[in-house]
Amino acid sequence: MRLYKKIIFFVLFGLSSLGLFGYKENNKPKYFPTKQTYFEDRDIICTLDLPLAKLCGAGVGVTLGDVDGDGDLDLIAASCKGIKYFEKTPEGYQDRGIIGEERGLTISVDVDVALGDFDRDGDLDLIFVSPRKIKYFEKTPDGYQDRGVIGKPKVSFGNLSGAGVRIALGDVDDDGDLDLVIASPEGIKLFENIIPR
Repeated sequence: MRLYKKIIFFVLFGLSSLGLFGYKENNKPKYFPTKQTYFEDRDIICTLDLPLAKLCGAGVGVTLGDVDGDGDLDLIAASCKGIKYFEKTPEGYQDRGIIGEERGLTISVDVDVALGDFDRDGDLDLIFVSPRKIKYFEKTPDGYQDRGVIGKPKVSFGNLSGAGVRIALGDVDDDGDLDLVIASPEGIKLFENIIPR
């Protein structure tokens, strides 16, 4: 071994022994630790494929839940043009069609979607939120039924283009049901669940 290689080896060994370089495993110094990987990219599992969805200049909302009650996690995705349902099967996520199409939203708004048992009947209902409206879709034996607009986020017309909205669910008022918290650039609003029991 050449002299400079010996010097480098002993310097690295000494720094590691002092805890100044590398780390120890089983009381033995190890040099140049490899980078730990926590998540592995598995590529695209499904595509939204809604009319003009690729023109939406903002984010897509996505949520997971056991929509069909078979014990695995299905996927709901939404863009400014609509909402789609993907069923989890042994072969992967299968496109089961459009739950609802949206009209009148600009192609640069951000949307979000969430699943929750809002009417407490044991299945997962759906909330879709955009800067202009919040829509409720009730899960029924015939699929998701559009129950209409239940509110509007706090977003002014001037900030509508490119605005981002996010939704969170929880029993905010401690009455046993799921309420909605909607965040937008101009504020955070609470929508209390008053669906009759």
